[in-house]
Amino acid sequence: MNSTRESRWTLTRLFITLLLSVFFLILYRELTEWRYFETKQILVTGNSRISEKEIILQAGVEPGTNLVQLNLSAVRKQLLAHPWIEDAQVEWRVPSAVGITVREHQPLAVFDIDRRYTVNVQGKIFKIWDGTEPDHLPVVEGLKFSDLGISGISHSIPFNTVMDVLTSGKSSDCVIPNEMIQRVLLDRELGVTLLIVPNEKTYNINEIKLGYEGYPVKYERLQDLLNYLKHRQNGIMIDSVNLTNPDRIVIAPIHTESLDEDDLNEDDKEEV
Repeated sequence: MNSTRESRWTLTRLFITLLLSVFFLILYRELTEWRYFETKQILVTGNSRISEKEIILQAGVEPGTNLVQLNLSAVRKQLLAHPWIEDAQVEWRVPSAVGITVREHQPLAVFDIDRRYTVNVQGKIFKIWDGTEPDHLPVVEGLKFSDLGISGISHSIPFNTVMDVLTSGKSSDCVIPNEMIQRVLLDRELGVTLLIVPNEKTYNINEIKLGYEGYPVKYERLQDLLNYLKHRQNGIMIDSVNLTNPDRIVIAPIHTESLDEDDLNEDDKEEV
């Protein structure tokens, strides 16, 4: 008797499951064919570099797409495949809109490692340099791929050194903002040298040797030097400044030999 009752209950459950399956299939078909759920509007936010049209094209969502059929996860993956998109969120906004929110990579510099790569503010390579980047990005030379912390390995000291300099240069009140830096040259023994855009504000300085570590103090000393030159009326123009030792600044005026405090004659020697 019990066996017969269990068989009937099993058949009943199978029948109910079948009915529910058929019901949901019919419901899904009706929803996917119902014009009420057709995409009528695609809302894009968070973009500045990438156009709204390009983002929609990358997402693969078109007006008329049925929202019930839309795979939001797949759309997000398509958006993340775009080289300038760091993160993206896609949502269905009832009844007939798709919302796309993107976060774009913020370019910091170009790393020249065999070929040129564009790096964001986290120090992550996000695309091969192709000339579409902002013109003012500094070009970093002297790093290796092994410095980048790929495959879970920690970033190297040279990499962190370069990032310290570039992060400092993001500040608008930095004495040498990144917009003024043409190239960052890394020497593994001597540290960092900046080749900057000559201008009157920096007395046409071409090169600043920073070495390793202590950059806030070195930038303060550089600012002191620029303030000193501002009030000195002899029209001195400097080719390079060596701040490797911030307690002993070495300058090389344009078209002269490199001088330090001991090499200056009495007429030129002043406390900076």
